[in-house]
Amino acid sequence: MSTRVFLTGCRKGFLLVQDVQSYIRKANLVKPFWLICVIGLLSNSVTSIDDFAFEFCVSLASITIPNNVTSIGLAAFGQCVSLTGISIPSRVTIIRDMAFIGCSSLTSITVDVSNNHYEIVNGELHAKDGMVIWKP
Repeated sequence: MSTRVFLTGCRKGFLLVQDVQSYIRKANLVKPFWLICVIGLLSNSVTSIDDFAFEFCVSLASITIPNNVTSIGLAAFGQCVSLTGISIPSRVTIIRDMAFIGCSSLTSITVDVSNNHYEIVNGELHAKDGMVIWKP
């Protein structure tokens, strides 16, 4: 039986895998449920990470956000319980509510020093206006 998974639109630069069960067998992966998110690769043409783009990708351990990304959507990484760290590039101007909600393993967020909108204050991600976006 084949399972179709639409991670997000290929036009956005994300990987689309249509037959998850076959991929899991060929790649010899051990945990089939949501593991497909581990290979969610972002291309340099991506300029935004849509709302809920990686929500519930419980095996997503790390991801590199390309420098062209300017926005991270609502709950974009919600419930990514294996995600341990993430770096916010300089061009990100918008991080929507709950972008990292439920990321229980997330212990570190870094922000490019030339980002004019976000910063790390005492280990917490803050908007430059002082609003707390994430705290460990």
